[in-house]
Amino acid sequence: MCKPGQFASWPVTGPNALLPFRFFRVLLTGPTTDSSNPWNFCICFLELYGYFH
Repeated sequence: MCKPGQFASWPVTGPNALLPFRFFRVLLTGPTTDSSNPWNFCICFLELYGYFH
């Protein structure tokens, strides 16, 4: 995601896809397009799908 308002999704595959998760980490791998604070990543909406354990 490189521009404001973009969205993306990623599947979780393999044996770990069947395991319950308690914590999630979002890793910023490069600066954003914000000129005042390029290493600030704002998340305004987050959806997680899966099974509730």
